[in-house]
Amino acid sequence: MILSLEIKNFMSFKEKTLFSFEALKKSKSKSIPEENSVVVMKDNTRINKLSVLYGANASGKSNLIKAFNFLDTFWVNIAKDKNEFIRNYAPFLLESSSENEPSEFILIFYVNDTKHIYTLIIKENKVVSEKLEREIENKNNTLFERKDDKIVQIDEIEIDNVFVKEIEAKCLQNMSFFAAYKQVNIKIKEIDDVISWHKLNWMQSITTRTELLEYTKDTILNDAGNIKNKILDYIRRADFNIVNIEINQLKNKIPDELLPFFRKSELINKEAEITLNIANFTHQVVSKNDGIETHSLSEGFQSDGTIRLLGLAGIMANLLNNDAFITVDEIEASLHPKLIKFLISDFLYNSKKAQLLIATHYDSLLEETDLIRKDSIWFTNKKSDGSTELYSVVDFEGYRTIKSLLKAYRLGIFGATPDIVEM
Repeated sequence: MILSLEIKNFMSFKEKTLFSFEALKKSKSKSIPEENSVVVMKDNTRINKLSVLYGANASGKSNLIKAFNFLDTFWVNIAKDKNEFIRNYAPFLLESSSENEPSEFILIFYVNDTKHIYTLIIKENKVVSEKLEREIENKNNTLFERKDDKIVQIDEIEIDNVFVKEIEAKCLQNMSFFAAYKQVNIKIKEIDDVISWHKLNWMQSITTRTELLEYTKDTILNDAGNIKNKILDYIRRADFNIVNIEINQLKNKIPDELLPFFRKSELINKEAEITLNIANFTHQVVSKNDGIETHSLSEGFQSDGTIRLLGLAGIMANLLNNDAFITVDEIEASLHPKLIKFLISDFLYNSKKAQLLIATHYDSLLEETDLIRKDSIWFTNKKSDGSTELYSVVDFEGYRTIKSLLKAYRLGIFGATPDIVEM
């Protein structure tokens, strides 16, 4: 599970900024039961399963998600050469001096109930330092540390060990230790555990541009268990009359004039065929004679809301199945407010250690005090210099006495709303 992410000089986050899933001490509020909203680690750290992020357009909500996405990508990306630009990396660009200042990231997370601290500093497209520690009996033990192009520590292995030198050689200035480590035939259990956690428990961020339906179709096609049944159950409980989904694979020959627009990896064989996955939905309806009829309709005949929810159903099924972490931007897109509440409620009541960070403009969620804990609500605000400040409801004195968070937000007490200039 992820406890916190601290960032500095990345995208719109100019100053050192902390986002945290940490939950406050148990309260007497009427919110969702503790066992459904908070996970208590062995060291008694309390971690929220859900965090909700509000803010005006261009205030930095998406940039927080991009910060998580940056680390997710950086850990696995293998650079082709040392001059390749670090993917998704950008310092604060609205101040000339910031472009040449280092960017800093500190991620605190738990693997097998053990706290880990990952620190990364990047300057001018080059890793200045990278370090991974784990906490044992209140002491931080270094699993690896790298400064510039040199590995200065790696578990308890001698620095002049041949495998360490091989990792060092592969660890280019613009890529992570993890990416280099995976290319070398050496096994260090504690580092392998972190890599495995990242692979299984950190899902790719979801935006409004993400092809969610394609994800769910792939999930159903590769179903090795009961994921499909979970997706169908999810759709049924959301009050759709869909009783089955079948994925048909169609192979089409690509016209010669379109071949230049396809990458080689997309071409299935020498005949230049490409496989398309088409979803067909079986709908069950009541006929005029009160009988039951079933009709098969392809994905092109489904509403945007149905497609969006089906896509999210596949995401949520895997999220819960793997106790994973995911960020979702603009979760309200194409969804009725009741479906948003259903999605969050279902997640909280069925999650063991899964985590969900959502960015949204749907402020009526602030009234759902039976679902949303106050310490899980965050805001982004755009400052006059264009940078982002990030803060939580609990940063406001007297937040416990606020009866309506929605009214307070709409009155501008929390900021994080657009400043509209009247003409």
